Amino acid sequence: MRTLSRVSAIMLVTVSAALAGCERGLSPGEQNTLGASVWEAKCRFCHTEGGLGTRITPASLASYRSIGNLVDYTRLAMPYGLGGSLTDDEYRAVVAFLLHEHGLLPENMAVGPASADTFRLSSS
Repeated sequence: MRTLSRVSAIMLVTVSAALAGCERGLSPGEQNTLGASVWEAKCRFCHTEGGLGTRITPASLASYRSIGNLVDYTRLAMPYGLGGSLTDDEYRAVVAFLLHEHGLLPENMAVGPASADTFRLSSS
């Protein structure tokens, strides 16, 4: 009986921590490193000179108005013909990388569910 209550207590603490959002996400630096890697492997080929994709500019990124809209579009449409083929962390990371590269996101900020709809994009 004593073992059962220890197991119950451990499960309760684990579930409570997860529900309280205590899981650590990627730091801005880790997210940027992952995003650069995904960009290099999956995106750069189409979105640079001579590629078939649209050139990415601060104005084109800001046109999505919020990080959430940009992440949602990227998840649905990219890589071209393979939308949804990356993990959620990879989609958020490549968006964070692009926003950092174009000066639209503070360096100490990661892209996550909390920033998705609260941080507005502006190229001005």
